[in-house]
Amino acid sequence: MNKYPIETTFMSNSKNARRDSLIKNRIHFKFPETWSLQVSPRRIIGIKNMFITKAYMRPIIKLSYVLKLRSITGSSQPVYTTVKTGVLSVSKFFDDSTLLKEYMQKINTKFSALSFSDTFVPSEGGFTVNQIDLINQTHFFEAYFEYIENDNGEHEVRVVFSSPFNELSEVSRGYYNYDSQTAYTYYFDYDIVCVNNDAISLFGTSKVTAGALGPIYFNNVWDRNACILYSNISEHADNGYLGHTRKYPISNIKYYEINNNNGTFWVDLFATCDHKAPVILPQKDELFIEVQLL
Repeated sequence: MNKYPIETTFMSNSKNARRDSLIKNRIHFKFPETWSLQVSPRRIIGIKNMFITKAYMRPIIKLSYVLKLRSITGSSQPVYTTVKTGVLSVSKFFDDSTLLKEYMQKINTKFSALSFSDTFVPSEGGFTVNQIDLINQTHFFEAYFEYIENDNGEHEVRVVFSSPFNELSEVSRGYYNYDSQTAYTYYFDYDIVCVNNDAISLFGTSKVTAGALGPIYFNNVWDRNACILYSNISEHADNGYLGHTRKYPISNIKYYEINNNNGTFWVDLFATCDHKAPVILPQKDELFIEVQLL
């Protein structure tokens, strides 16, 4: 064992680290060669601090929508009419402390500015007063993120863009004209686009549209909160628990004995709000692990 500890830092974006190609939330780190090859009865690693530095960025997303009217007269084929089109662009500056939920809040503020009266005139249709009241209380669009268990039994964090208006029953967002014997139903076609690379880095490229009326999902998104870490160097702890990437330093150095001759170790990142939801760290952000090697 070394008489004096070696102070070093492992960084996920350095040449001595690599992302696992199969386990996307796993990062491998290479021990210093002079230390890993030393002849010693025991090799000890002491974890001093773990934190993630988040890149400054300004993601921009764009919601494009088309309000459509479907009309069916008797047994004839439906006729589709475009009532209104629109585009909303939402950007936000992110510093190291900005969380994903803050962007969701700004997006929803922009979405909530859309109103029934701005989009089309209720009096021109056959809506009842109760229908108009219900629609006025219903957002056309909303955004949020959630922790879910997918079809494979795996957990993930995903961002959802949905249309509460589309989710109303057709009776609530349509009416029937008895004179022409025509049924009218309104609905939104909409899409979300990541305008710049910062938005792609934040939301990823795993976009899924659930159905014709939405919602739209972006899967495996990091909430930009702290992460819980598991590792093969802490194999004696429950599930290999190593610690959290908190803002404050670890109060006491945590020591682990290296019981193999491998020149590397790995850590797996998971969400603190759902310890089974993997965190795939964006390339611009970086995990730091400050250690002592003995």
